Amino acid sequence: MLRAIVVLCLVAVAFCSSHSEAPGTAKVPQSDVTDIYTFQCYEPGREDHTCFLMNAYPLQYPGGGPNYFTLSDDHFYEIYIDNNADADEDLTFQFYLGSGLGGEIGDYLFHADEDDCVLNQNPRSLLPEPIYAQKHVGLAVNVGDQVVPVALKTLGPITASDQTFLNWHEWYRINLVAGDRTYGTRTPITNSATGNDTFTEPFDYSGTKTFPDYESYADQYVYDIDIPNCNRPGRVFVGQRAESFQLPLGPVFDLVNFVPIPAFPGAVTEDKSNCGLLGVNVHTFALEVPTDCIVKPDQGGVIGVWGAVRRLHHDKDAHVPGKQVSRLGNPLVSELLVGLRDKSRYTVNQPDQDVGFLDFYINYPSFSEILSILFLDAVNEVLGLSLTTIAPTNLPRDDLYAIYFTGLAGINQPPNVVPGEMIRLNTTTPVTAREDQSPFGVVGGDSAGYPNGRRPGDDSVDITLRAAMGKLCSLGLYCTPEDAPVGAVDLTDGCPTSALDFGNSFPYLNTPNPGSVGI
Repeated sequence: MLRAIVVLCLVAVAFCSSHSEAPGTAKVPQSDVTDIYTFQCYEPGREDHTCFLMNAYPLQYPGGGPNYFTLSDDHFYEIYIDNNADADEDLTFQFYLGSGLGGEIGDYLFHADEDDCVLNQNPRSLLPEPIYAQKHVGLAVNVGDQVVPVALKTLGPITASDQTFLNWHEWYRINLVAGDRTYGTRTPITNSATGNDTFTEPFDYSGTKTFPDYESYADQYVYDIDIPNCNRPGRVFVGQRAESFQLPLGPVFDLVNFVPIPAFPGAVTEDKSNCGLLGVNVHTFALEVPTDCIVKPDQGGVIGVWGAVRRLHHDKDAHVPGKQVSRLGNPLVSELLVGLRDKSRYTVNQPDQDVGFLDFYINYPSFSEILSILFLDAVNEVLGLSLTTIAPTNLPRDDLYAIYFTGLAGINQPPNVVPGEMIRLNTTTPVTAREDQSPFGVVGGDSAGYPNGRRPGDDSVDITLRAAMGKLCSLGLYCTPEDAPVGAVDLTDGCPTSALDFGNSFPYLNTPNPGSVGI
């Protein structure tokens, strides 16, 4: 740890000190990881692969031009795999990005700001010295006898076969890091067809006039990849997708401003109109990896998975990872379980440090108490009861401990597990075909769904509501039905989600919402 602190301080001071003062994810939404999906791929013929989908940069309004939603080139976006159950990463898929103008190569004059890590600055000015570089100089048009650079990122229709009018290009590279995510062995992942280590990301879906067929345009950026120490190729895609996580966002955080109890007076009904994020987009990092390349033979096929974003510092031409600014394993953990005052501490932690959060998860989970405060009187009035709480009374909550920290015994708990908050996936569980998947995963009788991994069609909001209020108790797992007064109730947020809402092939998540369909 001391070594890491010294290295990062030296980098920050010598090469770009402002990076160490960068704001958090609320001020830099590009660095915000919103969802992690980990599942055995259910595309027919690809069931012997494991899929990872990590979403970042939330709440993208599709018409948010003219700049749209370029991912940050000041961060590493990382997917971690623990394949020996010690709550530390053993494999890291590390993405980092770049972007720039289109057009011809030429002498480009620019002023770099302090975040560009330029050392040759004019001490008498707040701005660095202007810099000349051989770069793409951008598309231009003729105005009279002058050639003038255009102000927009697109200049005409863009198709799968013709990107002439694209004035902004985005690309990324991927490292596979074996061992410690900072000091382990980093090896580039390459394009199987070309051997190149640089991949192109599609431009955001600005609208149907610019992109007459966005789906075909974006599909060409699904790449076969060669993964170090793996004898079969995988696949990768990075780009904008329609938001996959759905809930009534406003009502949920307005003190659960709906009745989540079926058959109660005024109960919310299942309807897509309750899904508050249907019209927005997100960025997705999608990986498909041969399963036998990521599992250990003595772990019963179980892996643990989480994602994070770390700041990226420059040591001359080297890329050095810095402070972790976003982290996600299981859905809704930070939002609903971790106390507000400790969210920043949770964000910078790694799973092997999570025992400090047991009070939030296990001993005194507040979310179920909040639901009890909000709905206890209604339950007593409608049912003619005199309950003092509808929150589960089995404290500590061994059921939640299993879901979030260790995996469920006999389902996705590896031997000799070290507790840590992450999604755990048993890769030996038979794949459930898309049309047969239950949106409620394990508690819906589908053992290939959440919390055994997480698929796009798993209704994680409803599952979390039910688990928090004692669904496992109602099934006699880790506690008894008597411990959970409403454990058997199928609580719902009224926003239905299923596998049929998504594709049946990689990268599974849907084509983004267009910024315009015309007026």
